[in-house]
Amino acid sequence: MYVALTLTVAYAGSDLCSQTGLSDAVTQASDAFGQMDARAFEAAVGRVDRSLRCQPERLSAALCAQVHMVRGLHAFFNERRQTATACFWSAQLADPALELPPDLAPEGHVLYEIFASADAAPAPDDLAKGWPLPVDGWLLVDGQRSTVFPVDRPFVLQHMAAAGAVMGSRYVWTPEDLPPSARRTTRRTRRTLLVTGLTLDLLAAAAYGASYATRSEYDRALLAQDPSDAWQLYRWTNGLVIGSIGTAAVGLGLTTAGLATGR
Repeated sequence: MYVALTLTVAYAGSDLCSQTGLSDAVTQASDAFGQMDARAFEAAVGRVDRSLRCQPERLSAALCAQVHMVRGLHAFFNERRQTATACFWSAQLADPALELPPDLAPEGHVLYEIFASADAAPAPDDLAKGWPLPVDGWLLVDGQRSTVFPVDRPFVLQHMAAAGAVMGSRYVWTPEDLPPSARRTTRRTRRTLLVTGLTLDLLAAAAYGASYATRSEYDRALLAQDPSDAWQLYRWTNGLVIGSIGTAAVGLGLTTAGLATGR
């Protein structure tokens, strides 16, 4: 009871929706785990989750690693060793200098072995294939701007507006835990890119076809020795050809991007 009261008083001194508040909640969770105070530990883990969801600023990779550490300790506390290993793996990827405090688990302790085994996990390129991200703003994965979602480990996700404001933060266990809006955005983006790209390709084909007609008119104007009409038709023909090539290039690029999105 005394330990829980002490942690609660310490927590009251910081704003939950701030990086300081999140850091304090992480420290409280670690302290409660080390003191084997189950009630205080569960309360502190809950504060970490609530603090993460209301963060108004971009989180550093080091702080994301600390969140993973708390999640790993919580998984270990609930006897989910495989989940704990995945969380510790994410923590070490986010902050390679991160170490397990010896007061939590000395060398030889089962928790120490789990943390050490996470360090020997396969490289991200072997497992984290990823998903394309929505184009509405940009996303941070474990404190770093990214173009893919990891699919084989948990991660801290922050959705940033184009101007840099935080639109939302959450802890993602698997891609299926992503906000439905993010998944819908990806599908909507794919459809928009494909439709726009194919439309531009059709317009490019039509413009190129029209250039043949103006070229024929240009040839007739030359035979009729009408230089004014010939010059005008020459300009139209070149404009249609150049425009069709540029439009086709943009259309092809958008179509390719649409095919790649959501794979």
